[in-house]
Parts: sequence; structure tokens; C-alpha cells
Amino acid sequence: MEITIKTMRPKMLDWYESIIKRVNESKNIIVDQNSDVYPSIAISKALISDYSSVIFQYMITEKSILSMIKTEILDNSSFYAVDYLENYFLDKGVTVSEFIQMVWMMRYALLLRFLDN
Repeated sequence: MEITIKTMRPKMLDWYESIIKRVNESKNIIVDQNSDVYPSIAISKALISDYSSVIFQYMITEKSILSMIKTEILDNSSFYAVDYLENYFLDKGVTVSEFIQMVWMMRYALLLRFLDN
């Protein structure tokens, strides 16, 4: 990814490196740069991504997704194999922090439900 940014978007390199630094300092976020996404799809609890084929693969799991694209570029009249517009979107008022909080709260609620049984 870093090579791609260096060659295609060199002005964004500092921004990218600052994000990677923050992620590396975090205990619960992973930036997966492997070419095989399936192991990560299987073990992850949520996905934050731009418009990519990974989102469509991830949607089948019914796990939460925060899309980084603007909904205005989506064609509401297009047919999607899965309901892409049901994802969370940054431009629809869901911040990254709120999304992460929501994912943790859902995990906590599932744990409580499991413990009650």
C-alpha cells in the first residue's frame, strides 16, 4: 500500500504514515495488507473500507461495515447483489469513533445474551 501511495498519491504519504502509526499503537485495529482477505474476513468483527470488492465479500457475513465513500456517487437505481446502501457511511453522520463504539457495544450485548442463557 505504501508503494502505491508513494507513486500514485505522494501528497498523501504523510497522512497515510500518520494513520499507520496510530493503528500500530492501537491494540484493537489491524490494517491487513495481505493479498488473501478471507482469513481476515473470517476473524474480524467489522470492516472500515472504501468502495472495493472486499466490501461485497464482507457484506455476505452480515457484519458491520463503515464505508468511506460518499453516498452521492452511488447509483440508487443500480442493482447490487447485496444491499450496499444498508452499510454505515461517513457522510451520513457516522464517525469512525462512533462506528468502533457501536461494534464494541454489539459484541458486549451478544456476550450478555449468551451469559443469560
